[in-house]
Amino acid sequence: MSFFEPQSGNFNYAFNVTVSTGTNASWGFSMGYLSGSESLYEDTDLYQYIGSEIGNAYSVSQSNDYLFVGNPESGLVDVFQNPFYLSGDQNNNFEKINRLLGSGVSDISGFGEYVKAEDDFALVGAPLSNGNSGATFAFFKTLVNLGGATGTGSWNQESFLTGYSESGYFGSRFDLIADGAEYIAAISATGEVSGSGCVYLYDQSARRFLKKIEASGEGVASFGKSVGFCEIENVKYLAIGYDQNGTGKLNTYKESYQGQKDFSFYQQIDSDSSHSGDMFAHQVDGFEDKFLVSAPNENQTGAVHYYLFNNDIAQFELVQKITKDNNGSGHFFGKNISFDGVHLVATSNKNSGIACIYYNDENFFEEVSQVTGTNNLVSGTFGGNTSGSFATSLLGDVVVIGSSYETGIYYFSTGDYQFDNITGISFSGSQGKLYDSDGHFLYGYQANEQFAVSGSVQTGSYNVFIKDHLYNGHIEKPNIVSNWFDFDGTGNLSYYDGSIYTIEL
Repeated sequence: MSFFEPQSGNFNYAFNVTVSTGTNASWGFSMGYLSGSESLYEDTDLYQYIGSEIGNAYSVSQSNDYLFVGNPESGLVDVFQNPFYLSGDQNNNFEKINRLLGSGVSDISGFGEYVKAEDDFALVGAPLSNGNSGATFAFFKTLVNLGGATGTGSWNQESFLTGYSESGYFGSRFDLIADGAEYIAAISATGEVSGSGCVYLYDQSARRFLKKIEASGEGVASFGKSVGFCEIENVKYLAIGYDQNGTGKLNTYKESYQGQKDFSFYQQIDSDSSHSGDMFAHQVDGFEDKFLVSAPNENQTGAVHYYLFNNDIAQFELVQKITKDNNGSGHFFGKNISFDGVHLVATSNKNSGIACIYYNDENFFEEVSQVTGTNNLVSGTFGGNTSGSFATSLLGDVVVIGSSYETGIYYFSTGDYQFDNITGISFSGSQGKLYDSDGHFLYGYQANEQFAVSGSVQTGSYNVFIKDHLYNGHIEKPNIVSNWFDFDGTGNLSYYDGSIYTIEL
């Protein structure tokens, strides 16, 4: 039996088949649809509470089945692995495999204040190192013992970068984006350039310097307080947050064309409710043609701005402002955000600390659930804070939330999507005859001769063409999933020589 990934939305189908007259030749081909819950997070469960010392979860990041947890007070980053996501092990808990320490810098301080991991690569910031000039350390998952770490796992330090000026805080924030088998890194130094800040770009996984970006204008401060990449039609964009005269702003930069890596100024984005102290662009997270931008003190309550690239005007456009009902002053909604392209988690100080989870349905975010900590010792520390603790990470069906000054990490998950697989249009063959899902015998072919069946599937309808001639149409069955099978399970249309040659989404 053969299966194909579930399809979403309308699609076309086409396949070739040669009808046999053999009495044992029986097969079926179905295209169905999935119905049920659309969001993983409508029924969220706490899977694990990972307890440790105070400040253990000041920063967190996820990559595949790995979890990185930073504690800048102790100068450590612990790496956990979940065997459930690696091999389907029934022990669905994270287990510590490495402790990252950093090496090569004489005065390491603040190690773990910020951490970002992608696949088998991770960056760890230590912005207080060397008289606050700062440093950033690059780790790889490799079997070669390169140092900078302890434990039984295979994460090791390969290199480090240091800041260029005293109190420059190099390594305050950074983001990564894939560049073939390597990564482009944007690393901020919020105190350089006489205190206004700047961002350094590197490629080859932080091995080669590309350029330095500074902001223009008067009153600029903390340029690089947030950074985030996205990619549209293979062209990369970079968003950089900063303050200007007390108000948050966001600049975007763009490659001139695919692979150029020049990142020239593209667009400035301001809040539509800007005011002094709004903290707009406190955090930014990008995915494909989208940027999520937090403003945890906008109107003294907080908001998350959702920007989508509008191809007609070639600009990022505000399409939704996400706020929290009954938020009060000092709740700082959006103090931490994490976005995986489908779901968004935004934390707040409300009720001693909550995390709100949203589902993006047709480019509109709707809240589907909330989670909170069970050990909130210090009100407002669950889900990080507005002083630099980014302790929130969402990846797939895992949400990890730390607390800036408490004793552990919360791991929430929901398992699989709650869907039922319902059969829609189907084709079957038996004893040299071909039938559709309504049991109608399909004419228009000759036995032992290859012919083509094709058509389109849309919400509520489908049609069938044989040799480019319309045979049948139906308006009742939406169809999204496809799979081939033969009735005796012996060989994927082995008697009928069937093969799908295109499924176009």
